[in-house]
Amino acid sequence: LLEALGVSLSGAQEETFADPQARPSAARIELRDASHRYDDARGFELGPLTPPEVAEVARSIAALADGSLAQVVTTADGNPLLAVESARALAGGSVAPPPNLRAVVRTALGRLPDAARALAEAVAAAGRTISVSELAALRATPDAEHHVLDSGMTRRIRGGIAYRHALLAEAARADLRDPQGTHLAVALAVEAAADHGDA
Repeated sequence: LLEALGVSLSGAQEETFADPQARPSAARIELRDASHRYDDARGFELGPLTPPEVAEVARSIAALADGSLAQVVTTADGNPLLAVESARALAGGSVAPPPNLRAVVRTALGRLPDAARALAEAVAAAGRTISVSELAALRATPDAEHHVLDSGMTRRIRGGIAYRHALLAEAARADLRDPQGTHLAVALAVEAAADHGDA
């Protein structure tokens, strides 16, 4: 199992690509793992792990108490990268987002154009799906939405946008450039959407 998860555990160092141009960045690979998809240009997928497999991965990282092990299994939700980073964080006594995952998310946010990053931060601040009406109230452009979705961290849900995993949203929320302003913008968007019948 751990050999099969070599990409997630080693930061995707040794995968062979027929076309060198098709090689994704390490950050992109980790984000795809964090969204329950490791999917290269040839269509390979690593699906969610079973709870026993997640526990096996966690035990390979650190000797965790049963309660902490159960927390990793619940938090990872079948995701190998989240299992690894959650186990490391708990072993280090942290209850914050796993530091390596947070670094990956920070890097991905930093690559986004300003409008797209503002949108990604708004979705993180909301902590849930931002609806179509709320996107409109935030004045999210199609281009900004495209960049946010292309980051690998988010997905479409009923026309809105949400992070693929709560830990991704939490990691993004931990690095908001303007927390007060972002939360205010989300609150105003929610209010405007409600005024138009989209509670």
